[in-house]
Amino acid sequence: MDYIKEVLTESELLDQIYQRSKSKDAITVMKAALSNFDWFCQHQYQLSRKSVMDDLIKEYQTNRDTRKPIMLMNNFKKWLSENHEDIELTLGKTAKRRKKAVSSNTKKSYLQMIKKWLRLCGNIKIDNDDFRDFVAVKVSEIEDEEEADPVTSIELKEILSNIRDPIRRGKFMFIKCTAARHLESLRIKKQDIDFSVNPPKVTFKKNITKGRHMTRYAYLDNETKPYIYNLCKNIQENDFVFRSQEDQTKDEVSIRNRENIYWNGLINRIARVNTNFSYLNKKTDNNRLLKRIHSVRSFAMKCIEKGNNSGELGDAYGGHRKFIGKYLDKTESERIEIFNKAEQLMAVFSEIVTIDNEEIKQEYDQRIAALESDNQNLKSLLEYIIRSNGIDFKIKNKIE
Repeated sequence: MDYIKEVLTESELLDQIYQRSKSKDAITVMKAALSNFDWFCQHQYQLSRKSVMDDLIKEYQTNRDTRKPIMLMNNFKKWLSENHEDIELTLGKTAKRRKKAVSSNTKKSYLQMIKKWLRLCGNIKIDNDDFRDFVAVKVSEIEDEEEADPVTSIELKEILSNIRDPIRRGKFMFIKCTAARHLESLRIKKQDIDFSVNPPKVTFKKNITKGRHMTRYAYLDNETKPYIYNLCKNIQENDFVFRSQEDQTKDEVSIRNRENIYWNGLINRIARVNTNFSYLNKKTDNNRLLKRIHSVRSFAMKCIEKGNNSGELGDAYGGHRKFIGKYLDKTESERIEIFNKAEQLMAVFSEIVTIDNEEIKQEYDQRIAALESDNQNLKSLLEYIIRSNGIDFKIKNKIE
């Protein structure tokens, strides 16, 4: 049956990836993986990736032995982990830079893509167990690397003060007290946040966490609670909290990548405009910002660590597999106590108001509600006066 193809061309592979994921980012990752694999083959063997693939196919068809493909993949993994000053990359028309080591997350993505390429374009299938044992990037490697330098409370206040979009601002407020990973925050739905308890409880279901290892719990501090409550007021239980209506059905990776670009632009703008924060846009050896989105997550973990004098609790609260079990073994009241010890450290804009007496607390809540009502009435009156004078003006609610 020669009329039925056993393998795909690279063009067909890219098309299949898009048809399955509907994500242009997945195509971008595959192209980047193939490009890096080509540099690797030329650098190590003075051959193109196609020539290496042809040689592998010939040998594989003879003995069905995957040891050489596995060794090749392992060598590629090591190569991705190193800087290559002798390889010069051209960016755009004129810009150039040296080939740097990639992050563990990027390494993991490239290896998965090359494994897929070997199977679908070369009919070379590497056993999943062999791949996991000899090639795959371990979860611990990624977790150890992903924790960026934590932002300070002063830095975080400056960053949040420069974010006008309420969903974005709410998302980073959410991360700074729950230690959520960026993708995890994009997967949180209204139904995952329980405002009926104090402090409000966030459930990170197993299927939305990194590695889908186990369900974990975090909490909202007093400062963050009103931001998230406002975002949840007018959405459905099954809606994503930190996505606009247009983004509800979009691919989460493309949203994350767009938000990463926004963050980089924000940090660079703050560093350029405010001399007190000119250091914010410093970069690591592999050209990543020292203060990136994960720095907000690291801030939350650092607060838990300092408040409880325990690095393990900080890592556990952030969902690190090595420590999460001990944290989840604790009772609900014990977990809340851990959070309460750190809450004061999480405050960025204001002091925490703690009221133990229930009668005083009710009176306090009533007064706050009355002030909010008075504020709304004043806004309505001001708008009426302005409009009655023939001025087309709209008062916009702005969360400070």
